[in-house]
Amino acid sequence: MRIFFFVDYWPLPHGGMETHAHEYITHIRKNTEHELEIIGFSDTAPLPTIQKNTDPKLTVLPKKSIHSPEILVRILKNKRIVNDDVLFFNSLYWIETFELLARNFPKNNILLRSGGNDILQSHILRKGKALKTRRKYTVRTINKYVSSLIINSEYSRRCFRTIGINESKFHIAQGGVDVDRFKPAVDIKSVQKLRATFGLLKDELVLLTVCRLVPFKGVDNLLTARSLLDKEEQYMHMIVGNGPELEKLKNLAQKLGLEKRTIFVGDVDVAQVHKLYQLADVYAHTPIRSRMSEPGGSYIHTETMGRSFCEASSTGVPIITTTVGGVPEIVTHKKNGLLVAPKDHTGIATALRTLARSQTMRDAMSKNGLLRREKFSWTTLFTQYEKIMDVYL
Repeated sequence: MRIFFFVDYWPLPHGGMETHAHEYITHIRKNTEHELEIIGFSDTAPLPTIQKNTDPKLTVLPKKSIHSPEILVRILKNKRIVNDDVLFFNSLYWIETFELLARNFPKNNILLRSGGNDILQSHILRKGKALKTRRKYTVRTINKYVSSLIINSEYSRRCFRTIGINESKFHIAQGGVDVDRFKPAVDIKSVQKLRATFGLLKDELVLLTVCRLVPFKGVDNLLTARSLLDKEEQYMHMIVGNGPELEKLKNLAQKLGLEKRTIFVGDVDVAQVHKLYQLADVYAHTPIRSRMSEPGGSYIHTETMGRSFCEASSTGVPIITTTVGGVPEIVTHKKNGLLVAPKDHTGIATALRTLARSQTMRDAMSKNGLLRREKFSWTTLFTQYEKIMDVYL
C-alpha cells in the first residue's frame, strides 16, 4: 500500500500537529513496508511550479494551490495512483480539495486526522465568514467524502456527533509520546546539573507547566491558585512555552508576589523538553473551556486530549489539571494525578498543597503514570492507524 500523506507546511514547523506529522513519517519509513509520498505547502514555492527538492517522495506546493485542487489531481495522476493507495490528511487545512479528489479518484479512501478544535472552528478559507456556513460545509464534506475521521478523544466524538458528523466515520486513537525520551531520568547527576542551571535548590519542589501561553490554557488560574499557598507550601514554578499571554502572566506573577518563585523559560527545543519533565516533582496545567466568538456564532475551545499530560505520565510525574474536554480520559483522579474544576482557584491550591505535603502520594501517582507509558507511545498510536488502514486494503 502507498500512503499519500498531506501535511500543512514543509519543512515542518514546531507545533502539535507538526510533531504528529514528523513522528508519523519517521514511523512509516522505519517500521513498515508502506511506500510514503509526502505532499506539503511552502510560502516560498512559486505558483504553479512545484518546488524542487532532493527527495523524490516529497512534493512541496505553493500555499496558494489550496485554491487549485486540480494541481493535486495532476500530481497524483503523474505519480500513477492506484486503487489501494490511501490519501491521508494531517489536518482539516486541505478540506477544499476533497470533493475534486473524490470525483477523480473515487476508489481511493480519504482519511482525515483532527485535533478536535479545527473542525469545531471550521476555519475554511473560501466558504463564507459565518461560522454556521463554514461548519455546515465541513460536516457535509466529511460525511460525503471522508472514509475515516481519526480523532483523539471521546470528547471530540461527542462534539462532532452533536454538529452532525456521521458516527460511522469516527476512529479514536489517543496518545503520541516518544517513550524513549519521556521516561524517568537515569543519570541523576545530569538532572542535578540542569537544576543548578536554573538556580534550583537541591530539595526544592519543582512545578512544571508546558503549553502555549494562550487564554484557554488557564495559566493565570494556576498562578492565582499558587498565591493561596503558604510560604512553606510553595513550589518553584517553571513555565515552558511562549505566546500572546506572556507579558500578562509575568505581570500577574509580580502582582501576586510570585515573581521570585516563577521561571518563564520560554520556548524549548522539542528534542530537549523531556529533560525538564525529568527534573519536575509535579506537572500542573489547568485549562479552561473558552468560548470563542466567531462571525455568525461561537464555539467552545479547550483541550481535546492534551499531549503534555501523556508526556508527564510517561516520565512518571504526577499531574494536577482540570476536568475539561478530553483531559479526564488521560488523567484519572487519584491515580496518575488530581482533577479539579476549571477556574477553581481554591481547588487547584488544595491539590498543589496535597502533593507538596505527600511524597507517598507523589510516588504512587508516578508509578501509576509509568504503567501507561506504552498506551501513550507513538508506536501504539500508529499501530491503531495501521488497523484502520487495513480495512481499506
